[in-house]
Amino acid sequence: MTLRCEALLYQQKYSEMESLITEELKHSFSKRSNAGERDSHMQLAGLLIMALCPQEKFGEALQILQMQIAAVKGSSIDQEEKDQCLIMLQQLEGEVYARSGQSDRALEILEDVAENQDSHPAYWLRAALVTAGIGDHEAHDRLSSLAIIRFASSTDGRGSLWIAKGLLQLSPDRLKLAIAKKLIDQADGSLDWVSRMTFHFVKAELELRLGNYPEAAKEATRYLEESSTGYGSRYASSEAFSASANFIRAIAEAHQDHHRQALEDFNKAHTLLNATLGPDRGYHWYESYHAQALLREATELFEEKGMKPAIISHLN
Repeated sequence: MTLRCEALLYQQKYSEMESLITEELKHSFSKRSNAGERDSHMQLAGLLIMALCPQEKFGEALQILQMQIAAVKGSSIDQEEKDQCLIMLQQLEGEVYARSGQSDRALEILEDVAENQDSHPAYWLRAALVTAGIGDHEAHDRLSSLAIIRFASSTDGRGSLWIAKGLLQLSPDRLKLAIAKKLIDQADGSLDWVSRMTFHFVKAELELRLGNYPEAAKEATRYLEESSTGYGSRYASSEAFSASANFIRAIAEAHQDHHRQALEDFNKAHTLLNATLGPDRGYHWYESYHAQALLREATELFEEKGMKPAIISHLN
């Protein structure tokens, strides 16, 4: 069932996917007899949200999540499993609000999820990127302190890159920069091919924050090139990730007074970002918030340098 639904998701057959999952979820969570069945139930609930949001059925998605939360709370499963299920459902609730552009409400929920002791670095990163997108420095500082205490010394590989990426948002101070650099350095050399692309992406932003602008542009270019081939094409097809990488390169080129290249990258990134800012921000909704933060930064820098992109920026 899960594989079939994932295939329908890839084909963007959201209505068919919705019908299939809705029928399956009529079987109550509490009646699932073993952990494997309950895990499948939770995966289907997540996939249903991915089917409803592109159809702009946000109210229905939230209603379904509330029903699932009530079912889990009322079940007799052990507390550890119950807590994990509730974290996932709460994260999905925050995702629905974030995808629909209700960023303040989304952040309340996502920050609460991130603060849970059983939460995951990926959930923390999504909260951090929302703070960047809306420019909430206080919330970002809270999340950064949390990550430094809980995750910085205990994550590795891709998890290290997620934490580093979150720490690099909103003009990081020296401590955040130092920890982000350490996390990126320790992740290097132990990554698979897909994580290597993430490495180039995060390394580009690190070099930007350190003022190493040629290296920042180089790493952003490597990410854009590698994400356009093979398995990486799933990221290249994401307007949000491509927008962020192009914004990073635009900022790096502008700092070097490479105005023509910077303007070209900015205009491309802006067009890509606008494609994500409809009623539904899409599967990579969290990255659209990151791109918005980079848009603000690029716009301010271009104004300082008297550069005028062909496209007029809309920051809200």
